[in-house]
Amino acid sequence: MGVFAILQQNGVGSITMNADDWISVDVSLPESKEGMWSKEVIALTDTGDVFKLSCMGSYWQRTKAFIDSGASKVTHWMPLNYPDD
Repeated sequence: MGVFAILQQNGVGSITMNADDWISVDVSLPESKEGMWSKEVIALTDTGDVFKLSCMGSYWQRTKAFIDSGASKVTHWMPLNYPDD
């Protein structure tokens, strides 16, 4: 299954992205207030699967789809940018 099919399956929908858009979790993490989940982002895992997830500090959500994929960690992420109305 291709990345765009996975994105659609996981509720991300139709988007445009470039390889340069990915941010390594070693460089930065999505902003969140202490004790609060971040806004949802597109997360790339060590298995190459892509999910719509949030994080709290360095802890990433573990959705059923994430667990079922066999992934063990998020390696990169990018913000979800919604078009203006």
